[in-house]
This record gives sequence, C-alpha cells and structure tokens, in this order.
Amino acid sequence: HTVQPGEFAKLFLSFFFAAYLFNHRDRLAVGGNKVLGIHLPRLQDMGPIALVWAASMGVLVIQHDLGTSLMFFAMFVSMLYVATGRRGWIAVGGIAFVAGCLMAVKLFAHVQYRVDSWLHPFDNAVYNRFPGGSAQIVSGLFGLAAGGTTGTGLGQGHPSITPLANSDFIYASVGEELGLTGLLAVLVLYLIIIASGMITAMKIKDGFGKLLASGLVFTMAFQVFTVVGGITLVIPLTGLTLPYMAAGGSSLVANYLLASLLIVISHAANKPESAPVSDTFQYAALAALRERELQERANANTDNNEYNNTDYENNIDASAVISSSERGDNNE
Repeated sequence: HTVQPGEFAKLFLSFFFAAYLFNHRDRLAVGGNKVLGIHLPRLQDMGPIALVWAASMGVLVIQHDLGTSLMFFAMFVSMLYVATGRRGWIAVGGIAFVAGCLMAVKLFAHVQYRVDSWLHPFDNAVYNRFPGGSAQIVSGLFGLAAGGTTGTGLGQGHPSITPLANSDFIYASVGEELGLTGLLAVLVLYLIIIASGMITAMKIKDGFGKLLASGLVFTMAFQVFTVVGGITLVIPLTGLTLPYMAAGGSSLVANYLLASLLIVISHAANKPESAPVSDTFQYAALAALRERELQERANANTDNNEYNNTDYENNIDASAVISSSERGDNNE
C-alpha cells in the first residue's frame, strides 16, 4: 500500500492555478503579442505558473507516470481557456499534446508498448510480449463480451477472465457482471456528477470559485474518459484510476475531497440573493453618506460664491461712491 502523490497533487495544483489565474487573468488575456494569429502572454505573466506546471510534469515524467502528467497538462490548458476565454490556448494545447505524445513514444519503451497494444492488440508478437504485452487488454475485451447486454450477475464475474478486476480494469468487471446496461448506467452517473459540477462553475459569480470548479470537474471528466477509452480501445491505456470505483486509498480520498470542494462551491453558488443584505446595506449607507457629504460641499461652495459676489458688488458700489465724491470735490 503506497501513497500516490499525483492524486493529491491534482487538488493542490487546481488551487494554485485557480488563484494565480484569477489574480492575473487580465494580463494573460490582454498582455503580450500575437504569434501566427495566436495571442501569447508576456513571459513575466506566464512564467510562474508555467514553471510550477513544468516542475510537476517533470517529476511525473521521471517517475514514468505519464498518465497523471497528461491529466495535469489537460487541466492546465482547460483552466487557461476558462480564465482568458481565448480559443488559441486550445490550439496551442493540441499542438503541444501531439508533440509530447510523439516524443514520449520515441523516448519511453513502455509508452511504445502501450501504443502497440492499442493498435495491434491481437497480434501474436504484441500479445505475448512480456512485459508490455496486450494480454490484459484482450482479456478485458473478452470480459466485456462475456457480459453481453445484462451481464453474468452481480458478483458472478470471473477474475480469471478480467485482469486487475478491482483496479485498472474495474470498468471491464462492471461490464462482465452487469453488461452493457450496467456500463451505461455507470456512465450516466458520471455524467450527472460532471454536469452538476459544470453548472456550478457557470453559476458561481466568484472568479476563483469558477476557475477551481472548472479545473476539478474537467479533471474528473478527463479521468473517466481516459480510463473508459483505454479499456474499450478508443485510446491507449494511461494507468489512471476510475474515480470512486477503482481500488486505491489515495485515489478514493483525493476524489472524495474533490467532491467535497465541489459541494462547497455549489453551496456558495446557490446562496439566495438576500444573504448578503448586511453588506449591501453597508455599501448603500456609505454611498448615501458620501452623496450627502458631496451635496454639503456643493452647497458650501455655492454660499461662498454668493458671499464673494456680494462683497464684490459692495466693493464696486463703494468705489462708485468714492469716485463720485472725488469728482464733486474736483468740480468745486
């Protein structure tokens, strides 16, 4: 039993990305120059978050945990898009994703084996390769086929058919015991959770909460897609775990924390408008006092102007009287 740091790192990185992007989203969206039609931010604005992301990715690559590093990359790009609203980040992320995959296939043998198992699972040479063969994938497909539409029955599966039935291939185990009906039911449950999280991210007005909810929900959706896609040969296997189903203490605890955070954000998003009455009253009272103060100053300025005009007129009248007296004296 070992702790999987990547499961908890996704939560910490979500917090960091959300906080940084919330504080610097304007400069990331507006500052910088356009390169090939894509708006890129300045290095001083993008540098800190890119450095943290690159460091976390580097550690995972060194540990050959490319599935988690891929999840971090997808989370990073998605949160950048939510923060800036620029579709160019999707294009940049797609190009970087393709380049990274090609590089990983060339540099890491186990990645090459997984790609071979994905493209040629029934090839004898690939099937019998050890380690890195496609025997697990093929066995998982046989388990799905054995389940049919309704499955063999809950608890009536055959672990000898489906490998790693409680962890990496838990989705294949569900398909064997509950059939296609059970698989669709599980996907619907995940869809409800993900859709609820997206609705929460759209409803909440706080920018930090919006970014955090978006990152957490996308991370969960990405995990579900990669695990289900890997078992059904849509994409190569990534080694990620299926949230709330696969065995693993770190995964379960991290995903329960993720759900708790989404519930807290949802509670904040669904607060009635009457909740911040005291703050609204305070701001209204301050505004009224400010307006009254400005009015008093305006009245005081008006009075001073009238007083000055009166003095000016009196001075003019006095000057006129004096001038008349002087002219009378001169005539005499």
